[in-house]
Amino acid sequence: VSVLLEGGQKDLTEQIDPDYPMLAWSHTGYKLAILYRKGSKTELRIYNSLKGKIENYEIPNNRFDRVLGMTFMEDDDKLVFSAIRKSQTDLYMFTIKGTKMTNITDDAWDDVAPVFISGGSRMGILFLSNRPKPNMDVPVGVNELPVRPMNVFFYNTKTMHSELLQCSDVKSGHVTQPIQYGPDNFAYLYDDNGINNKYVVLFARNRNNKDSAY
Repeated sequence: VSVLLEGGQKDLTEQIDPDYPMLAWSHTGYKLAILYRKGSKTELRIYNSLKGKIENYEIPNNRFDRVLGMTFMEDDDKLVFSAIRKSQTDLYMFTIKGTKMTNITDDAWDDVAPVFISGGSRMGILFLSNRPKPNMDVPVGVNELPVRPMNVFFYNTKTMHSELLQCSDVKSGHVTQPIQYGPDNFAYLYDDNGINNKYVVLFARNRNNKDSAY
């Protein structure tokens, strides 16, 4: 048994942090990323099981205010963060070496729970968002607040098109835990009528010969 992270002091008066530490396995299963807070700093620890090696990185405070979710990309030197920055929750591509971060989304809509998908004919990022349309460029209307229910969207990292594939269309309730389901399908949980059920996303071609989900 190997201890990958330990430390801190037990403080019964301190509020439990629901987000940290955060864990993510690489697509191959050979690397484990651990994101955690140490004082006022955000630290990233990468464990390489093949080499039995641990690498530590300190992420500058100006990169983001808080991370809500993370996933490895196919290239295990890259992570995708759902992070809050300047009161806005977006998806970011984060290169581990050099701690370089670039926006994937950059708008007023909330983008959370990223999961890298690789298999079958699709490769990209499955995530939850309250954006009203399946597109990366959806401006917020006058006096409009981003308070719609979360739905599942898919971003193709090969084509990097601004057009997204919408995989759910709920008007109320909560969608959670988007995942890959088998080689070609996706799935998520939806608490319609207060009961959580799993829904599987299947695919077809629309009249314009583009992917559509049902």
